[in-house]
Amino acid sequence: MRTQHHVEDLKESLETAKRFGPAVLSFSDVVRDSARDPDSYHVQAAGRILYEHATERLPKLAQGLQEFQENGGAFDLPGDYAPALLNDVVKRLPAGSTLWAATDVTSDWFAKSNDDVILHDLSKRVCALSAEKKLSVHRIYNFSRTRSVPDLRTHINRELKAGVEVRIMGEGDWVPDMALLWIPAKTIRPSEHRRVRASNEIFAEEKVTGLCGFVFDAEILAYLRSVTMVDPRSNKFAELQRLFDDAWTRAVPTHETKDAGALRSNRPDRRRRAA
Repeated sequence: MRTQHHVEDLKESLETAKRFGPAVLSFSDVVRDSARDPDSYHVQAAGRILYEHATERLPKLAQGLQEFQENGGAFDLPGDYAPALLNDVVKRLPAGSTLWAATDVTSDWFAKSNDDVILHDLSKRVCALSAEKKLSVHRIYNFSRTRSVPDLRTHINRELKAGVEVRIMGEGDWVPDMALLWIPAKTIRPSEHRRVRASNEIFAEEKVTGLCGFVFDAEILAYLRSVTMVDPRSNKFAELQRLFDDAWTRAVPTHETKDAGALRSNRPDRRRRAA
């Protein structure tokens, strides 16, 4: 059985090489051919970037992912991978899973989430799974850098209607942008259990085991620089869980309303109060 498994892996590797090999060679051809044309410097530059991406960047990412799979810890990816990565993980979750998500809200962030097809699909998927009782979702929106966001109330009403539990953090408070995922413990073989301390307030008596965490580096407004995937056995995952847990107790619960306008922070602006 093991030999057959290795043979299948080898076949898959060869098929992958067949697909990527010609693409890498085509980058080389573009770079070589454009070098002969003095008016094709831009094509040559683009070809060189694609060639380096295929021969250097992607292999390094693949190696990092393999090390993450074998040793745990953390794995960094460029920010533009984040929406598709999280969307694909949520799509694969077994029924009974749990998602904690904290988002530092800015107007730019919300505009991008409306325009990005993958983010829009992710939002719809999370709401659908929550409505079907297949996914338990706890959501924190952090207003640390803005007082209000137009149309965000409509978005949150949609989540609340689907059964998502939503809380709001006001200005002067903070929690990292993150997503933490748990799956039912029964879906994993006992030898592979990655047990973590469950929050008494959120988890109650549910038997869950950590799947992974994501930390989103978006320090410059809505620009997402990177996403870090965190192993549930790591100290970093435990720290993120503690931060979310603490933030959940500080955040203010919100409820579905008829007002579809801007959602404002329901905490006083400490800077204005201090002034």
